[in-house]
Formats: sequence, C-alpha cells, structure tokens
Amino acid sequence: MSDEISKSQAALIVIRDLVALILKTNTNPDVNQKGVEVGLAILTVQSAIMDIQVQNHELRQQNGELKQQLANMKNWNGEKERYSLTQIADGVFVYALKKEHAGDAPSHWLCANCFQKNQKAILQRAEQDYKGTYYSCPNCEKKIYDHSNPRQPEPQGRLIRG
Repeated sequence: MSDEISKSQAALIVIRDLVALILKTNTNPDVNQKGVEVGLAILTVQSAIMDIQVQNHELRQQNGELKQQLANMKNWNGEKERYSLTQIADGVFVYALKKEHAGDAPSHWLCANCFQKNQKAILQRAEQDYKGTYYSCPNCEKKIYDHSNPRQPEPQGRLIRG
C-alpha cells in the first residue's frame, strides 16, 4: 500500500507542476481560475494521502502488536496444558506440573493467582514451622500456607543421670 501511496503523490506532483506551467503561460482569466481550483484540489488530495499514510502506519503497528499477542496466547495455551489445578491442603490450590510433561524439569508449583492472569510464577518455599510450610510468589507476592506439611519437632535428647 505504501508503494501505491508514493506513486499517487508523485502523480499529483506532476499534475501540480503541469498546472503551474499552464498558469504561467496562459493569460486567460477563466483558465487561471480553473488552474487555481485544480491546485487547491491537489492540495486537498495530498493532505488526504498523508492522513491515509498515518492511518496505514498505525494499522500496521497495531497488526504487529496483535500478531504478537496471538503468538503469546498460543504459547501460553500450550504451556498451561502442562499444569493442572491441584489442592495441596484443605482449601489451598496451586497449579502443579503434570508428571507426563515433567521431562527433566523438577517438580514445582505455580501461583494460582498469576496463572489465572496467564503468567507463570513458580512458588518459592519461604519458611517452614511446626504448623506448616509457607510459600511465596515472586511475581504477585501472595503467600500460600500449606498446613499439611508441618516441620517435625526435633527429638529431645535424654538426660542420663549417673
């Protein structure tokens, strides 16, 4: 489309120059009046062509962005098929890597909050105490508490009296 616009502009320049030449060599007032009208029409067409060029550029840019978004969505759809919603404790949900998709990847969990926003954020164990294990999302900073996996109390040493 850019090529056609450039050719149209070049043709208008030729016509403008031709009208200017006619106006220089002709003394008839009617011809001069029509020449001025043609010149104004050429300016109007050139302005419209410039508007079309700007719109064309914007549309090409939007098209590129939409193509990128579509590619990202296709990639995400493939990636999200590798995970399943899993309940790790009563009322605590994460997205876990399916065994058949693990390959060499270590077992890990993704933040359910981020996953719903088409983002992949691996939960990191923050701490573990006697009540359970705390995980945090490095992306949205949500905390997840897995109360099904408490740290076992350390064995108490026996006092031997002699």
